Amino acid sequence: MRGCFAYDEGHGLGPKQAWFTSHTPPLGQHELPFNLLEPALDIHSIMTADPACCSADTTLRQVAQLMKERDCGQIPVVDGNRKPVGVITDRDIVVRALAKDDASPSATVGAYMTAPATTITTQCSLDDCAQLMEQNQIRRVVVVDEQGCVAGIVAQADIALAGRDGRTAEVVKQVSRPA
Repeated sequence: MRGCFAYDEGHGLGPKQAWFTSHTPPLGQHELPFNLLEPALDIHSIMTADPACCSADTTLRQVAQLMKERDCGQIPVVDGNRKPVGVITDRDIVVRALAKDDASPSATVGAYMTAPATTITTQCSLDDCAQLMEQNQIRRVVVVDEQGCVAGIVAQADIALAGRDGRTAEVVKQVSRPA
């Protein structure tokens, strides 16, 4: 059995930590989502390292342009020390701002971001990451280093490209289920 930490910064109550353990059930009890003969994948092997980040005072237009340039749908929102305070997604921009006719040219990310950011540490396995995504029904998770600074992002697509078909199907199923 092994474990890792995932962080949820909470709503002004200070950091909350959750200890996740992963283990393989005894054979015959459950269908295994992957081949035990394959080497375990870690976060570093699939994450997008050093992703583009923005601050809470970045305008929606600027972050949308950054998403277009980087071909991504989520940008971590960080403080001055590159610690995540939230995330802004293309969906946040469309549903929370544009669809409500609420976005002026000076509208900033801080007003529309999803906060707090759900994060996972670089020491966690791919399976730990997939479990966190399933539990929180999120399609992307921010990866932080030992100091809590943004180190990367793992997306649902990264798990799919890792080639673990059973695991990919389970993540997609759990993330996509109605809340």
